[in-house]
Amino acid sequence: MHMDLFEENKLIIVNLENCEFLLQTLEKKWIEIQNGLECSYIIILNTSIENNVLLNSVQNFFNRNKFIWKINYLVNITNEKKIEIYSFLNHNLSYVNRLSSDIEKYLKNLNPSSYIKQTLNSELNSIREKKFNAPNFIKNENEKLFTSVASSSEEWNLFENKIDVNSYNFFEAVHPAYAYQVLAIYKFLIKNNISTNYFIDIGSGPGTAIQMLLELLNSYSQVDLIEPSPTAYTYLRERFKDNHFVYPFLKGFFDYYPSKTLNLAISIGASHHFNTYFLFQHANKILENGGFLLISDEFISPFKTKIERYENIIKHHLGYIIDLLKLAPQITEIPNNCTDDEIQLIRLSHDVFPKINVLALSGKISDAAILCRKLLSEMSEILENNFNITNSFLAYYRLSFLELQALVAGLDYEVECKTSVENLISMAIENDFEVVRHERLYATSKGSFYNSGTHLICFRKNLFRNN
Repeated sequence: MHMDLFEENKLIIVNLENCEFLLQTLEKKWIEIQNGLECSYIIILNTSIENNVLLNSVQNFFNRNKFIWKINYLVNITNEKKIEIYSFLNHNLSYVNRLSSDIEKYLKNLNPSSYIKQTLNSELNSIREKKFNAPNFIKNENEKLFTSVASSSEEWNLFENKIDVNSYNFFEAVHPAYAYQVLAIYKFLIKNNISTNYFIDIGSGPGTAIQMLLELLNSYSQVDLIEPSPTAYTYLRERFKDNHFVYPFLKGFFDYYPSKTLNLAISIGASHHFNTYFLFQHANKILENGGFLLISDEFISPFKTKIERYENIIKHHLGYIIDLLKLAPQITEIPNNCTDDEIQLIRLSHDVFPKINVLALSGKISDAAILCRKLLSEMSEILENNFNITNSFLAYYRLSFLELQALVAGLDYEVECKTSVENLISMAIENDFEVVRHERLYATSKGSFYNSGTHLICFRKNLFRNN
């Protein structure tokens, strides 16, 4: 007998008269999720309970005792007659402790206005306070850094053909664990006493990540930034115009050759944008024996079929988005100065993203993919290349739109060509690299250490390789 998991995960409560029944229901659902179920979706119709009373009851129930639920829940008030409560597993319960500890240990004496310290403190405060708290530079530089430079290339596989590079420059910094992956790279470099005198950054994008890393390094004499996107290169050139030790190159990595063999190559969030297998082959050519290749990037869970890849891509990107939305204010709490378009963007985010996630977790991959494409079209029409934001917390919604762009590009296997970290390691070993460290910094699904999320994998070129 075929079972519809979406319907199984959905529960409709009509004419709810008291919160106690709802809380008993939530307790049961949350225990089931902690014990292995993927999600729950509760719809409340025609309740006599005021919205604020219901919201406070759920929040107090979630927070009221010394134990911690391993749950993310989202409450969506669509109108006075309908309230939706989505519940998912929290994959990163210990993340805030690691984040707090590393900020204190490694960033204590760093300038408070530095990008990485602002971003990590913002992420930590957002999680602790359970509300959006974007770094100051998002709002301050929103207008100043914008460039309208268009790609002059007609190559099909450039980043900007699928992903909005201008928005990426502004809003990628608030991505979960985006700055933390930079700190993780820094920790590996100093713990292993690896020289950063001359190194390269592969696929630098607009440069936010490498700027964060350079803020941490005590010294360097030459850093080559390799970036094939004309739009991203424009940002790189502007960002580092006063740094005479940083050299941006407008070219693909496979066309780049350093002046001498290198001891260190880094790639942050870029390996999935081009042929990863070729990346290892070219890195092998330009690294000295024993040289290091550090790759921090997003990876999806292992897959063998196209439908498995579809499923894992959707779940992966929704993992980040749901973690952002759990910090979001209710639509009734949105500041009055938000524009109509911004309010519509917020409404769509709360109405559709959780529903897509339930569909994907319930095995309705085709339905989830269709809804993703429909939502992307609707959000694109609302935004229409508008980069100004009235409030800095809107950066999180703009990032969710970028995640949706990447999700759909991933379904089409254009520009976004994510693999599993297990497969990445296999590629590396076949090209004479060994793994010296692997961390899953941030999880977007349950399961093993090799499942989806943000990973840092540190490779070393085989010391005994014969050239």
